[in-house]
Amino acid sequence: MADHNETKEDLLKQLADLKLEYESLKGLYEHDIAERRKAEVALKESELKYRLIFEYSPMGILSFDENGVIVACNDYFIKIIGYTREGLIGLNMLELPDKKLVAIIQKTLNSSVSVYEDIYHSVNVEKSTPIRALFVPIDISDGGIHGGLGIVEDITDYKHAEEELRKLSQAVQQSPASVIITGVDGNIEYVNPKTSEITGYSLEELIGQNPRILSSGELPKEEYKILWDKISSGKEWRGKFHNKKKNGELYWESASISPILDEKGRVIHFLAVKEDITEKKETINELIKAKNEAESANKLKDAFIANISHEIRTPLNGILGIASLMQESYALYATEKDQQFSVSIERSSKRLINTVDKILNFSLLQIGDFPVNKTSISLSYVLQTLVYEFSPAAAVKSLKIEFKSAIEDDVLIADDDALKTAFGNLIENAIKFTDSGFVKIVLYRDDQGIICVDISDTGTGISEEYLQNLFEPYSQEATGYSRPYEGLGLGLALAKKLLNLNKGTITVKSKKGEGSVFTIRFEENFKIQQGNIALTKERKDIQFAKVITDRKPEILVVEDDVVNQLFIEAILHKEYNVEIAADAAEALNLFTSRSFDLILMDISLKKGINGLELTQIIRSGKENPNVPIIAVTGHAFPDDYRKAIEAGCNDYIVKPFKSFQLLDKIRAISVKDKLF
Repeated sequence: MADHNETKEDLLKQLADLKLEYESLKGLYEHDIAERRKAEVALKESELKYRLIFEYSPMGILSFDENGVIVACNDYFIKIIGYTREGLIGLNMLELPDKKLVAIIQKTLNSSVSVYEDIYHSVNVEKSTPIRALFVPIDISDGGIHGGLGIVEDITDYKHAEEELRKLSQAVQQSPASVIITGVDGNIEYVNPKTSEITGYSLEELIGQNPRILSSGELPKEEYKILWDKISSGKEWRGKFHNKKKNGELYWESASISPILDEKGRVIHFLAVKEDITEKKETINELIKAKNEAESANKLKDAFIANISHEIRTPLNGILGIASLMQESYALYATEKDQQFSVSIERSSKRLINTVDKILNFSLLQIGDFPVNKTSISLSYVLQTLVYEFSPAAAVKSLKIEFKSAIEDDVLIADDDALKTAFGNLIENAIKFTDSGFVKIVLYRDDQGIICVDISDTGTGISEEYLQNLFEPYSQEATGYSRPYEGLGLGLALAKKLLNLNKGTITVKSKKGEGSVFTIRFEENFKIQQGNIALTKERKDIQFAKVITDRKPEILVVEDDVVNQLFIEAILHKEYNVEIAADAAEALNLFTSRSFDLILMDISLKKGINGLELTQIIRSGKENPNVPIIAVTGHAFPDDYRKAIEAGCNDYIVKPFKSFQLLDKIRAISVKDKLF
């Protein structure tokens, strides 16, 4: 029984051990099952991730077996290549016509990692795509190569960016301007070849240096501080540098310096773009110098024109004046031949004045400095006045000179002096070149209603060959020592330019030996209605009643030319008390010491201030500021008249003048203002 019991206990123990073993084995089995399941899940997750990466990668992916046959590819690869999936799967890459690609696939299957980059031309569609591909072998644990994997990238954008970068780099490298890039510390990190060319420093000598290596030391330190503060704050600076080359030569640069910012707006570099403006600077300096010289020459020209007029008219006034006084004084004793002497003096003097006036007026017209003052004028009055003035010259040659007007509304807006000079030259020419017959001036309107003037004569006429040169300055049909007519050949050229200034055109019809007809036309829009204009006409025949007073009026004559002093005093002494002052200082002393009824004021005075300045002093003073002042001068241009009136003169008379002309001026003022 005992044995039996022991056996039972043993069996129970064995059973318990078996149970424990069972439980242990059961736990091990269940753990193994769990691990396997866990491994399967992990494998499926890894496979899923791989498939997601494979299918949705932003790059094309393909795999091929050990024979180079494509076994898988993603959609992006299909998109890049342009094939269908069916056309790609099973395609042997070793049989492709692209020898470069075939060689790379072979290297991959021989355990080499290779890179392929080229323009890929799709077979199925018209598409050329720049691609870059990385090929790696697939190596299984047994050590054999079981195919390869290709990762393909469309690098179109990269190529475009590379091209833009290349163009930018070439632009900077080949730029005609100097380009310098520095770090935030101001030291040079890059310079283009132009910088080296301009400065004389090599690229190696400049890299790492501060741009102050180029400084000439002329720019104050304060200016550099302003520059640095501005660019450091993220703003652009523009200015000029006077820098120094390696050889010590100075040069000018126009510079733009600006900061280069990163994506966070922080300054990481500075960019300087500079242009060598040395030649421009020199050109500008030359232009400024030329401008100053031109202005100086222009002032000299103005002074010359003013002075030559004054210097000729003033002595001629004395010559003509003294000659006329001598003629009057010795009229009872002079023979007819003696009278001709006086006439010859006057005629020669007028010829000289006429010549000078033409040269000066033409010079002003040539340089565009001729003063034009347009007012409303009656054209018939201008022409009647000229006929009156030229009648004596026509009478000497027994010519009939007449004026006819076929219109009433003859008012123009024009420069009175310019038209008088232009028509005067034409009438003078007609008389000069006509020995018998007539000179006729006709004012009329043509079929279009345009105001016209015909000046016709029965003179020598003009040859057809010379007509084309008729209005050229200094041009004359007859030249040489034996030319039959006096003059410079400026009359017609001057007339044409003056008429053009007043919207007038001139044409001529002429035949040699039969006379000429000059026709002047004024534009219709240049005409205005006479009824709307108040015309001012000068009177040549003003008769002044002598005002009887208890005393002789006092006249101060400011004149620096001795001969003209004698002439003017001789004219005035019978009716007026005359005091002569040779300069402004003497005139002021006389003016402040006694009362004068009128002043005759020469404009150009040799000593001290001129007559216009003296007039302004008198007008601004307290002693007799309203005294009448007549400018008596050799300056004969319209602008001179304007300046005299603006300075405060009441009237203006130009040398040379006759005694009655000066007396008429004085009497006109005395009657108008009831002075004496």
